[in-house]
Amino acid sequence: MKLNPEKINKIGYGLLIGPAIGGVYTILINFNVIVFGATVAFLTLAIVFITFGHIFTKVDMQILIPESNVQRKTRELLQEGSVSSVDFLTAGFASRKVMIIDILKSIKKPVRVAVQHPELAVTKSEKSSTFKALNDIVTEIKLNDFAKKNLKFRFYRDHPSLRLTLIRDKDDKPISAILGWYIYRENNTLLWGSRNPSILISQSDNLIKFANEEFNNKWNNATPISFKEIKKLYEEKFK
Repeated sequence: MKLNPEKINKIGYGLLIGPAIGGVYTILINFNVIVFGATVAFLTLAIVFITFGHIFTKVDMQILIPESNVQRKTRELLQEGSVSSVDFLTAGFASRKVMIIDILKSIKKPVRVAVQHPELAVTKSEKSSTFKALNDIVTEIKLNDFAKKNLKFRFYRDHPSLRLTLIRDKDDKPISAILGWYIYRENNTLLWGSRNPSILISQSDNLIKFANEEFNNKWNNATPISFKEIKKLYEEKFK
């Protein structure tokens, strides 16, 4: 679903008709509490729409839902000739396992994944699914030289909040971002990420800069983890 800032602007200006009519009625004909309240409400709504439209006029935004559309769009972006690599910031990533393997083996783009340390996962099932996804990816690509050389994992230890995909060009400059978020539910015993909408952003220096800074901060403070260490951790936990 595309967000069209110009249409949002027009809606905002259209809503100004309500305050205009209400103001004329209140001043020239008769003061009425209901009419006055409606006038203020329409004026507030109009300001919100106009402000939102002006802020995002130069931003190309698209809401992506469900997760299958996020992954489809990620694959499409990586097929573009100007794109060089992709970064992921995530908590668990069992839902992205197949896509990451496909990016490495078929699309042949380098991948970096900053993932929360599985030991810190909110639930035991999330912990085990993350360990399993890591092991499955390492096992799947072990005979693929490109994949082995161009997949990097790091474990971060913070509480996850942002779910991020960052697309980079051949100069390593971020050019698009898919932003999502995590929601803690049921007294922090569940963590939802792939069920939430995501927003594709391009042509926005500020928002893409924010996404890039968020990833770099996590990546630079995370612990590198080798394929051998991943296999060892998995075998210690589940074999």
